[in-house]
Amino acid sequence: MPKKYDGFLTDKKVAFEIKDVSESVSIAEAALMMGASQEFVRQGLQQKIFTFGEAVRMHNSKKYTYYINRRKL
Repeated sequence: MPKKYDGFLTDKKVAFEIKDVSESVSIAEAALMMGASQEFVRQGLQQKIFTFGEAVRMHNSKKYTYYINRRKL
């Protein structure tokens, strides 16, 4: 089991930084802040029109996962 140490999870093979979840914003919150629909925000991220976040679709999946940076919004 990895152990938490100074903002990092470490074991013998893997080390990665945990993102501060307060930096991210939900699709609903971003849409409200922009005065737009949630679908508008999703489509803008998927088409790489917006630079404040990312839309990622895993291989063989139809669903997207979204990350929106609060500071860039």
